[in-house]
Amino acid sequence: MDLVMSIRYVVKVGGALLGEKVDRQAFWEQVAGLGPAVVVHGGGPQLTAMAERLGHPPRMVQGRRVTGPHDLDMVRWVLRGELSTLLVSEALSSGVRAVGVSAADADMVRVTRRPPWTVDGETVDFGFVGDIERVDASLLNDLVAAGYTPIVTPMGRDRDGQIYNVNADTIAAALAGAVGAEALLLVAEAAAVLGPDGERLPDLRAHDIERGKSEGWIAGGMRVKVDVALGALASGTPTVWVCGPEDIARRERGTRIHSESESGSGSGFGSGSAFSVGPLQAQSPRAPASGALSEAEAVDASEVLSLHRELVAIPSLSREEAAAADHLEAWFRARGMDVVRYGDN
Repeated sequence: MDLVMSIRYVVKVGGALLGEKVDRQAFWEQVAGLGPAVVVHGGGPQLTAMAERLGHPPRMVQGRRVTGPHDLDMVRWVLRGELSTLLVSEALSSGVRAVGVSAADADMVRVTRRPPWTVDGETVDFGFVGDIERVDASLLNDLVAAGYTPIVTPMGRDRDGQIYNVNADTIAAALAGAVGAEALLLVAEAAAVLGPDGERLPDLRAHDIERGKSEGWIAGGMRVKVDVALGALASGTPTVWVCGPEDIARRERGTRIHSESESGSGSGFGSGSAFSVGPLQAQSPRAPASGALSEAEAVDASEVLSLHRELVAIPSLSREEAAAADHLEAWFRARGMDVVRYGDN
């Protein structure tokens, strides 16, 4: 079997489950029974607590953290230092042969600085927040092949070596696609996606997600999770679940995310901006296309998948697609393609 297929699961555990008073023994016991796996950890509540102790209240926009220079320092201290060390120690005590790495190690996750978003008429600069440009999972494959379970801190670096904060759900989805995992498990305190009346939803489809976001019962961190889940499915990960820490092996109590959608749902540029662009060919690194293409015309498939993840993460409700349209235009122009934009609302 190809080594890249040996990692069966990518498990993302949220910061709400990493508190001092939370018993994670059952979580680690279930991770130990999964087989070859990678664990990605968050740490939002811990970052918020540190920021407040230092008199630097955090700013959140649509479930995403604005990361200034002081916030980036706290990412290093809290996520890569305190939480990574804690989780590795816990895993080892539960029989998991764990090793802590960051997504910046071995240039695993290369990022670019997130461009400003327009949210509710306001331009938001997220600071040192990275959007994923490419993933090299060779370090994870090597560690798993050697019998280790990598525990990954969600940080990335750009071409110049600058470190960035990256959303942990987004990192987990990108890694799941890169290693060919059979399932992405988003482990959350809520243990499932909850409906408008607080009921657990066993299944959730794309059109339901759009409705939940517009009605407000999918919001904040859960909004990020379900958008990332759809991006992971579109990128080829077969199965995505939102589940609780005790439901990893038996996920019937969680929520399975499905990519099927009704007409007009999804990322949706339908009523907003449209583009006319020069030739674009997605070229698989495993199966090069025949014939010569110019550098502007040949776009690696991994870049296209990364673009999809970035677009899914940008809020784009009907008639509020400007930020997504700006990002798409910048993506094409950065690759030397002519862009004619029309139909802006």
